[in-house]
Amino acid sequence: MVSRVLAIEGSKAFRLVLKGLFTNAGMEVTILENSDALEDCLENTSFDFVCLGLHIPGSLDGLEVCRMLRDRPGYRYTPIVLLTSEAGQATQTEAFSSGFTDIFHRQELDDLDAYLKRHQEMSRSVEGRVLYIEDSVSQQMSMVAFLGHSGLTIDAFDNADEGWKAFQAQDYDIVLTDIVLPGTMSGLHLVHRIRRLEGPKGDTPILAITGYDDPSRRVELLQRGVNDYVSKPVVPQEVLVRVRTLLKNRYLVKQLQEQNQQIEAQSRNQLSFLASISHDVRTPLNGILGIMELIRSAKLDQQQLHWLQIAMQSGEHLVSIIDDVLDLSRAEVGEFVIEQQPVLPLQVLQNVASNLKPQADSKSIKLNVSVSASCPDVVEADGRRFYQVVTNLMSNAVKFTDNGAVDVHLDFIESADASADGMLIGTVVDTGVGIPDVLCDAVFQKFRQVDAVARSKGGSGLGLAIVRTIVESWGGSLGVESEVGKGSRFWFNLPVNVLENDPLMGEAHLETPSFKPEDLKILLVEDNRINQLVAGGLLAKLSLQHDLAEDGQQALDMLAQKDYNLILMDCQMPVMDGYEAAAYIRHSDQSFQHIYIIALTASAMITEERKCYRVGMNDFIAKPVQLDSLVKALNKAHGAIGA
Repeated sequence: MVSRVLAIEGSKAFRLVLKGLFTNAGMEVTILENSDALEDCLENTSFDFVCLGLHIPGSLDGLEVCRMLRDRPGYRYTPIVLLTSEAGQATQTEAFSSGFTDIFHRQELDDLDAYLKRHQEMSRSVEGRVLYIEDSVSQQMSMVAFLGHSGLTIDAFDNADEGWKAFQAQDYDIVLTDIVLPGTMSGLHLVHRIRRLEGPKGDTPILAITGYDDPSRRVELLQRGVNDYVSKPVVPQEVLVRVRTLLKNRYLVKQLQEQNQQIEAQSRNQLSFLASISHDVRTPLNGILGIMELIRSAKLDQQQLHWLQIAMQSGEHLVSIIDDVLDLSRAEVGEFVIEQQPVLPLQVLQNVASNLKPQADSKSIKLNVSVSASCPDVVEADGRRFYQVVTNLMSNAVKFTDNGAVDVHLDFIESADASADGMLIGTVVDTGVGIPDVLCDAVFQKFRQVDAVARSKGGSGLGLAIVRTIVESWGGSLGVESEVGKGSRFWFNLPVNVLENDPLMGEAHLETPSFKPEDLKILLVEDNRINQLVAGGLLAKLSLQHDLAEDGQQALDMLAQKDYNLILMDCQMPVMDGYEAAAYIRHSDQSFQHIYIIALTASAMITEERKCYRVGMNDFIAKPVQLDSLVKALNKAHGAIGA
């Protein structure tokens, strides 16, 4: 619906300006040169918007024209704006007391343009189905006519009982109801019934019509579930404005809900994709690393053992990349956890430096590691996460440095904060290619390699994103300073508690079995032939016997024929998967329902781990399976079985 605007302006040049302004706003404009032609104009045309100057030619000035229009029935609620160069307090007071809606400066028409667009938006037809309950026949008829003219569809009733039946049968966009109504149900009772419903119907916007002049009673309406109210005597224009606002809010909420549903669906798809990729990559990796672990027990010369160690390190590096992706996915769904355990900071730095030394030596780079005298020997921290932070920063420094050195330093500052004893402060300084200032923030983004040099060095673009995720989840801070061609300085602060030093704490050791071979009666459930060979080989290294089932159904059949106290269960198998088999075992009335079950799965997502526990499994080992992690799980199982 096109708005019709009336303007009175004596200046020919400004009339052209106003005509262009109103036309561009999509309005149908009539501009008079003076106020003398106003009466004839009003007889022939009804206007939706009026724009006046303060000193206009003719028998009436702007203030007098405004007062005259307000006395006419059709212009009581029409927007009337004043265009003036006089913005004093006296002018404003007189203008508003004369009935002007707003005041705009003649030299600054941008504000008026924005006002016009808002007016046009509020003048458009509004779509929606309204349930209207009003016992006054005259009030109901006038409201139905007015709202219907605005584009709304109205279902009107004179009592809440009939209105409630209609509400149950139809979907309404808004409810407009009087509070005091005849019959067995009041308007407030209707509000109670609607708000007790679940889903979208229970959230339908409600606009109440009330004669209450007590603010506490009106507040009570809002507390009971009314979204807004109008007071009697009812002004249809006010009702329409409030209906528009409620419908717009409902539309925006619906949009947000749909967007949230799309985001959640995308997140689920992303996690599903990552779970699939993780499983598909970990399955062959389990075979590769597992067979290499078995080969390492064979008689090899030093050269062969060296080659094998390089191959195993490469495979473990690939596993670490997969773990980086999974860690990021955990962080995005709020599942990233920082654990606390004794950690030797200097030993972590030395271990990382030892791993990176061959790469640094090949480029003739000096790799220097140091700690300050104030740095404690042992801190309470997340050792694996700390290792990830140091590894990613140091490996990046070595990767992007072709000449010079990489210096890594660790310091400690005591803190007055009761949540931690102090801050562990790490710096990694290199003499590499450097990073442009404008790209320093971008290096911490996922899958972001900031320039051609970075892309030429390879990598997944995840390392620094993981560092940021860990540091921020830990409650620390992270930053970088760099100069192109001269190198970079990365730093991080991590809150930690200081622990007493244990001389034996730093000694590397493998988990030793706490069980005897005859203690564990093992059923291995695994469909992949290579993984069968790997798991069987690892068990054989521990002198453990086992039987093999190739799917969940075969496992159940074997449980019915022989006694086992431990199952190593793959999760994704044909015929019957591990989840279904574990759930069947736990809910069976057979004697085997208490068997200890360890999941051996390439699905390493946190959601998959939780699913394993949810169906009744006791422990979880992600593939590729390492001998040490298997021994730890078997020791735990032996303790539980013995108990």
